[in-house]
Formats: sequence, structure tokens, C-alpha cells
Amino acid sequence: MRLRHLPLSVLLLSMVLSCAKGGPLTSEDLSQAQARWGAKGPTSYQLVLEITGDNVETGLFDIEVKQGKIVKASRNGNNLATTDSFYTVPGLFHFLDNELELGKEPKRYFGAAPNARIYMRAHFDPSLGYPTRYLRTITETRHNITVEVKSFTSR
Repeated sequence: MRLRHLPLSVLLLSMVLSCAKGGPLTSEDLSQAQARWGAKGPTSYQLVLEITGDNVETGLFDIEVKQGKIVKASRNGNNLATTDSFYTVPGLFHFLDNELELGKEPKRYFGAAPNARIYMRAHFDPSLGYPTRYLRTITETRHNITVEVKSFTSR
């Protein structure tokens, strides 16, 4: 088969998936990662997240957590007055759990065409379990997101 006969969206999707770190997001992998975090994860840490995608708040987020609470947060170097738990490791787990539920009905939640495909890939730190990368791609929509941990430091 010649590449010029494949639709551009198929080529782009295959390129994204081939570069994506991790495997398909499953509830089993998520549960195992949460168990590792519960057993070994620190309550105080610094987390730098890069969020990109469509219809999301993008940027580089630098989050400092002490005893499970956000004490300092910035987006692209600008201070944020947020205590939104989304930016903590447990918040990321909650987000991924919601993503699994939303992914069951992409037409309802993302306005996807009936023939659209949803791809959700995740990677978790093998020791502590925190999510290091998440990618959601839904064909024929503008509801794609990547969340990547650029750095993680226990405090």
C-alpha cells in the first residue's frame, strides 16, 4: 500500500501513537499505579506538568505539595491562586479514572462521530506509581490532550 493513499488523519494518528510513551490506559493499570502510590508515594513533592491539547488550559504547571496540599502553583512562571487537586498526583489519578468513564461514550461526552475512535495511552512511574504521561486522541474531533510530568521531586 502506498502512503499517499492513506488519509492524512490516519497517518498523523499512527505517528502520534508510535511516539506515545506507555500503553493503553486500563482500569487495572490505573489501580496498580494507585496502589504503588498509596504504598510508596510521598505526601510532599514538587511536580512539573506540561499540558497540551484542544479545549484545555495548556502550559507548564509547577506545583509544590506539602502534606498532600498544594502550597504553591504556577503556570508558565505566573503564580496561580489554586488549590485544585487536579494538579496533585491523587488529582491526576482521579482525572484518569474520569477519562476511562468518558471514553466509554465518546459521542456523548466529546461530540465524536459514530465511527470515531478514541485512543487513551498512559505511562506510570514503575516505582512510585504516579502518572508520567497521558495521551487522549479522538479521531475527527478537537478533544485531544497530553499531560506529561516533566519532573517529580520528593520533598
